[in-house]
Amino acid sequence: QAGTVTALLLQQHLDILRQAEEMNPTAVGVPIARGGQYYLLRRYAAAERAYRAALELEPRGEIWANLARTHLAAGDREAAHAAAERAMVLDHNQQRFLSSILPTDEIWRERRRRLRRAERERSRQLKATPSATAGAEDPGAIDPGAVDAGADRR
Repeated sequence: QAGTVTALLLQQHLDILRQAEEMNPTAVGVPIARGGQYYLLRRYAAAERAYRAALELEPRGEIWANLARTHLAAGDREAAHAAAERAMVLDHNQQRFLSSILPTDEIWRERRRRLRRAERERSRQLKATPSATAGAEDPGAIDPGAVDAGADRR
């Protein structure tokens, strides 16, 4: 009975969040909260859609981390690792959280090693040519696709 009550409350929260989204469709907190509600209901595909909607509004590390957690719960480890990698590119503070939820297998360790190498290379490039990045949109950004490039060479 407690599970049924909880599910009903979560569904009510989703109804309220739909109303909130209608009133303010650009509020990133709404799809994040919706994703959390769907996650708790174990509706992982809906949670993923909600988190992706939030990422369209504002790409943040915490959203990618939530997406990684969702993929992991749904059993898609490869997608979880890719989302976790993006989370850490955007927000280094996500590493501790992600390390606690993702399995410490060789794929994850290799991805973290590639990410650290890319960060060191970016740092060296910025130190070597500080004027080359002047006027760039985001001189500190790492292209997550470049970090993933070595993933298929296993």
